[in-house]
Amino acid sequence: MEELNRHAYAADLELFERLQRESGAAGDGGGPDEWADAHAYSRGSVRLTLPELQQFFEEYIALMNRYKRPDAETPPGARTVHTRLLAFPGPGEYAHDSRDPHGSRDPHGSRDPHGSGPAGWP
Repeated sequence: MEELNRHAYAADLELFERLQRESGAAGDGGGPDEWADAHAYSRGSVRLTLPELQQFFEEYIALMNRYKRPDAETPPGARTVHTRLLAFPGPGEYAHDSRDPHGSRDPHGSRDPHGSGPAGWP
């Protein structure tokens, strides 16, 4: 499963990089590409309980479903927009009200920003 995830993330990044290359080329002599800056990107963190994280995910899916439409209802000029959500607890991080093995709390909330979350959730 880990290898499949790595390939999926690599494929997503390749799509994003391809869009950037093609958007730059479209602006060269062919007029500006109105989608050239349509790279919505956000990165952040929030402190959630497990039930809140599950609710966050359900609300994300509801938002995605709100914008889905059949081909027959897709307006002219619409394009497929690829979206990805990766939400996971910080590896090695403890619940806010518990203490780490050394008896002190992590004031910044993250020890390893490059780790991965538990497999199979939700």
